[in-house]
Amino acid sequence: MLIDAYQRLGYAMRHDHPDMGHDVWKKAYADHAALDWLVDNRSPAAPRRVVFRTDHVRWGDAYWVHVRALEANLAFGEVHAEITGPNEVRLATRGVARVELDRAPSLLPAGGAVRVVAD
Repeated sequence: MLIDAYQRLGYAMRHDHPDMGHDVWKKAYADHAALDWLVDNRSPAAPRRVVFRTDHVRWGDAYWVHVRALEANLAFGEVHAEITGPNEVRLATRGVARVELDRAPSLLPAGGAVRVVAD
């Protein structure tokens, strides 16, 4: 079940109607509780940690990380990026030939050098 998979990945899940199967959507959206939950659980505008995979540079943007070239056409590239200190970013890639990082204003102070520790 999808909820079980999300829980194994470490996401906090609330399972309000465990025995309803696929018909759960009618009940879930009837009182707008699901929409309220979505509004209360938004992704941060700029998370400290970004992990994503892409097989095309067209879909190579995630928050402050941008894949600009892959090592092989239509092969997956993977990026693990994390802001680990006030002026430090750790970056690990696989299958990525070129990556660019934005300075996320809410996470890195304006001005000054930023140390990037890569692969």
